Amino acid sequence: MADKEMIYSEKIYIGNDPDNQKVYLEIRIDKKTGDILTTDLTLIKSALTLSICGEAWLKSGRDCDYCGQIHEYIKKDLPRYKKVINRKAVKELLAIWDEWHLNDLKAGTRYQDLAIKTRFASWAAARDWPTKYDYSNVCEFLKAIGIHKHSKNGLNYVYGHAWLTEPLPANIAARVETLVNEIKKAS
Repeated sequence: MADKEMIYSEKIYIGNDPDNQKVYLEIRIDKKTGDILTTDLTLIKSALTLSICGEAWLKSGRDCDYCGQIHEYIKKDLPRYKKVINRKAVKELLAIWDEWHLNDLKAGTRYQDLAIKTRFASWAAARDWPTKYDYSNVCEFLKAIGIHKHSKNGLNYVYGHAWLTEPLPANIAARVETLVNEIKKAS
């Protein structure tokens, strides 16, 4: 069983959306320790993890209009934001959010995920993709290509049967902190 210790936490204002609602990001980096199985099917003793959530507050400031995993909304609307605190830093932070959020809750190994991403890309190119992720369909696809069960380093893993961790690189954690500081300094 792994434990988590918070090592970094910030809430930052990034700007006002097209409806002039204030948008904030909550960013947290934890150090996870214990027996951790990675997406490369190796056992490690510690890893950094990242969590980012967004909040868009009603003009009254009394409640959120939308919140949680809203990076797609922010990314889509950012060109129309009425006010943005350091647009370049916000865009980079959104890219990191997209790639690294909840990096300790991966359903597949790196090899399985690559196959899934490749398959979804081919479905998208053929305009024949599912409208949403479906665990059963993904499992059937992985079974069909022979990697639903993946073995490496003497470890066996069945897709979706545990949470795997893709350790957050220290340079990405440091970059998150730098971007947050740049945004805070500009506000």
